[in-house]
Amino acid sequence: MPVKVKHVAVDVGFSSVKAVDGEGHSVHFPSHLAPYVSRGGLHRDDALIVTVDGRPWRTGADNSGGNIHSGAGDFHGSDEWRVLMARTFYELGRQAGAGPLLTVECLGVGLPYAYWTEANSARLASHTRFEFEAGGEPWKVEVGSVQVFAQGLSICATLPDDQMPESAGFVDIGHYTLDLLGMVNHQIPEGRCDSYALGAFQIYSDLRSRFMARPETQGMLTLSDAQIGRILRDKFIKFRGARLDLAGEVETTLRENYAAMESKMLQLWGDDLPFFDAIFIGGGGALLMKSVLPTSIQGIPLKILENAVFGNALAYLAAIKS
Repeated sequence: MPVKVKHVAVDVGFSSVKAVDGEGHSVHFPSHLAPYVSRGGLHRDDALIVTVDGRPWRTGADNSGGNIHSGAGDFHGSDEWRVLMARTFYELGRQAGAGPLLTVECLGVGLPYAYWTEANSARLASHTRFEFEAGGEPWKVEVGSVQVFAQGLSICATLPDDQMPESAGFVDIGHYTLDLLGMVNHQIPEGRCDSYALGAFQIYSDLRSRFMARPETQGMLTLSDAQIGRILRDKFIKFRGARLDLAGEVETTLRENYAAMESKMLQLWGDDLPFFDAIFIGGGGALLMKSVLPTSIQGIPLKILENAVFGNALAYLAAIKS
């Protein structure tokens, strides 16, 4: 049944996809995908096969084959990005009662600040038609217009008017990038915004190295991201029949990575920092590092967004609805 949705906002991250629409529906799934090769049905139920341009992909499951962040540079607008967008439209469409035709009046998407250029924004804005197969059905999605935002910069759009600061820092800790954006007297100076190769991927890499350095793990090849995720959650792992306590390694890894991030904030925001009303922090990495985040930086309150994981998607939605 054809369905028209007025507003859709999608944050395609390096570790997961977050999306919301104006009707209150939401989508969240891992950015895991790989070309699909039939194995006689031996795949997990949470892997959805999405076919774009005649090429089938396994999407969303932890065992789909890898994260899109394994590639270099920005992936927005790539074949992989279109596959993840297709799955997003499929899931949002099903929640809205659509199938297999969905019309979106306005779509909001984002780019890391480092890639937020006029040319890249125009490239993403050109994606107004998506044709794919998912759930055994051919789907068509028509988009009226696309607005492209900078990740992190748009976070301020989620703040109520009475909480909107005059000057503030906005921090988006993603999987592959740390986006820092400074607002001074309601303006966004170009010299106070930047993106860095810091985020959850660095935490995973550092913790993996510390695990491999333990005497008990000699001869071990490596750890998967799923295993690292469990260590971050539980602070231990069962290894060779015994419990291996890694609380110290987790604490050190998180504190060192936060220190590197704070150093970037101090360097980027410089003399403007003492005049900030607050520093707002979002992204999935904010929750990952919550245990080591201070309450303030040089006396400026540090505030974790209420819905940190969906921060960008909610901000895009607020912006396109305004």
